Amino acid sequence: MILNRITNKKMVLDKLKKPKPKRKYSSVEKKHCHALIRWRNTQKLFDPKLLFHIPNEGKRAKWVSKPMGIEAGVSDYFLMIPKNKYSGLWIEMKEEGKKPTPKQKEFLERAKKIGYAVAVCFTWREAVEVIKNYLFYVEHKL
Repeated sequence: MILNRITNKKMVLDKLKKPKPKRKYSSVEKKHCHALIRWRNTQKLFDPKLLFHIPNEGKRAKWVSKPMGIEAGVSDYFLMIPKNKYSGLWIEMKEEGKKPTPKQKEFLERAKKIGYAVAVCFTWREAVEVIKNYLFYVEHKL
């Protein structure tokens, strides 16, 4: 409550409070994403700058997101290393028990169709295994 200078009465500012934004990531998913990046920064298998996060989650005003080229459904991480028949690796991180959204599925299918490896991972350790398989095995399941 604050004091209104004109009427010297207290008024409640409930209407002026901004609603809390909905979190796109669950705290569990966020922890796995942070752990994956900590692993990336300490591993010696590849240049850490070649695995990066695509900041595409969350709600943004249309006047900000559309002109910048932000597209719904783009995967969370991209490993920019061509290997075998693949041009790179897209990784979608999900909380255990959750499924990719229809737009995420569409993106993964499109990426796969044009020559990228794709994976949906539920833990950072699973993502590390997918990355190692991608980098070191000739025949792998992605």
